[in-house]
Amino acid sequence: PELTRWAGQAAALLVPGGRLFLQDAHPAAEQLDLTARGLVPSFDWRTPADAPLRFHDPATYTGDDAPLPPEPDHNWIHPISDIVTALLSAGLEIRSMSEHDTLVWDMWPGLTEKGPDGLWRLPEGHVRVPLSLTVTAAKPA
Repeated sequence: PELTRWAGQAAALLVPGGRLFLQDAHPAAEQLDLTARGLVPSFDWRTPADAPLRFHDPATYTGDDAPLPPEPDHNWIHPISDIVTALLSAGLEIRSMSEHDTLVWDMWPGLTEKGPDGLWRLPEGHVRVPLSLTVTAAKPA
């Protein structure tokens, strides 16, 4: 929940000239939930640190059939500006940032489709939304 602390720890692990590569779900995609009506905005764009979103999935998003323990998963949605600001505050230099309409996992089973490149997308004809985000940052040499 604490991006500034996370970014500081990431920066501390890097040697001078070392790089951080972050790939995650796009915050806009994380706000959406799959319902009978389709994808609908269901979550605020910023999750308070003391009020995480709680989910309990029976298995991981990797396709592994091994059951997960009954404890809920805690998630926080962070705007891109908060992520970038935390990295900059930790002394890292942003080298690149990209938004993508693909995911490396099936975020909404039954809706997203796996392409020949192995990436997951919304089906043809669906409104395009950013699904993932990549950021590359470096510790100054």
